[in-house]
Amino acid sequence: GTPQGLSVFFDGIRVNEPFGDVVNWDMIPMNALASVDVFPGSNPIFGLNTLGGAFTVKTKDGFNNEGIDAEVLTGSFGRKQLQVESGWNNGTVALFGAGNFFLEDGWRENSPSKVNQLFGKASYRGDKLDLNLSTLIVGTDLVGNGLLPSEMYKQDRNGSYTSEDTTKNRLQQFQLSSSYFVNDN
Repeated sequence: GTPQGLSVFFDGIRVNEPFGDVVNWDMIPMNALASVDVFPGSNPIFGLNTLGGAFTVKTKDGFNNEGIDAEVLTGSFGRKQLQVESGWNNGTVALFGAGNFFLEDGWRENSPSKVNQLFGKASYRGDKLDLNLSTLIVGTDLVGNGLLPSEMYKQDRNGSYTSEDTTKNRLQQFQLSSSYFVNDN
């Protein structure tokens, strides 16, 4: 495949794979996202292969997301999901955590999948200094994500052509970021 020319950033960290044409969306916990920005067109500030634009996501923190929220979801094919997030602050220090835990048997033979995502952020806000320490730990086992010829699909909708086609991703990412306000300008 040809690189699509879209750079994707998670809190300023580029998450495209080395050749620029793949983004592992299963590594990004959606319940930890605060905002999304899209920058169309080519801009060298976003690095190589950013011909089509940049897609940036920013995560939540305890200053802007206080309280606890939890959702339990269930569905067909043994699908179960738990999404939890919590934030706290005392005006100077803030903590935020989000977890996403997903299991399913899969819609066809030999295709169970599992996604575990944990995100945590500790923040400090002073008069002029802001500090953030965040961590992202993800483990996914995606099974049965291969192609199925249309002739086989017509014969058996639950069939599997490339069993066992497995994608196992592991990520441990840590980030320390800061900003210092020299003056009001």
